[in-house]
Amino acid sequence: MMGLLLTQDVQDKIRSSFPDLSDEEFAAVPLAELAQRLSREVPANIGTKLKFNDDGEIVGGERYVSDEEFRAVWEQADQTLRDAMDLALLSGQRPADVVKIKREDLRDGALWIVQNKTKAKRAIEVTGELAALIERIDARPRERLSAWLIQDDDGKPLGTFALRSRFDKARRAAGVDFQFRDIRAKAATDTGDLAHSQKLLGHRNRDMTEHYVRARMGERVLPLR
Repeated sequence: MMGLLLTQDVQDKIRSSFPDLSDEEFAAVPLAELAQRLSREVPANIGTKLKFNDDGEIVGGERYVSDEEFRAVWEQADQTLRDAMDLALLSGQRPADVVKIKREDLRDGALWIVQNKTKAKRAIEVTGELAALIERIDARPRERLSAWLIQDDDGKPLGTFALRSRFDKARRAAGVDFQFRDIRAKAATDTGDLAHSQKLLGHRNRDMTEHYVRARMGERVLPLR
């Protein structure tokens, strides 16, 4: 099916049509119901058409996020969003899988994840920059400590809608045009190793990972002469 890339004003308008739902509940609204609201609330000429996959997820644009673009948005983000961005980059996980990580998922020297979409299980070794990130998160003074790794100082976890809203605000301030979900593709590309990327992202086969990377970076080829 086809969808629309919406401006923040339109996103806010659609969100306001579900006033009784929490951010987490709103994020779980079925695509068909959301599409009905969109058809009523959104002019047909707004934004650029995007594709949706069979799971109702928007298929991201075929672009690579540079280190400079990532840093520009990171500089405009609040600390909780910075934590989420760094964790998404180092773990290579989808936005919904990043924000659901709990402190109890860190055990035996690994970060244990069951992906929402595919139910693939991953035990990501807590070493290097990932270990430093978790140490940074744990060391930060809090008013209240919650079960979730990505949380505000008051203990409230960062939901998917709040993540989307804060990220949109930060990227607009940075003057950069990419989506939070594109960070996963950056992680896949930046490993420089398709086998590593496949395992990290949880793809079932290498062809999927190869297409995922090449669609964003392009295939390196030799000239005619």
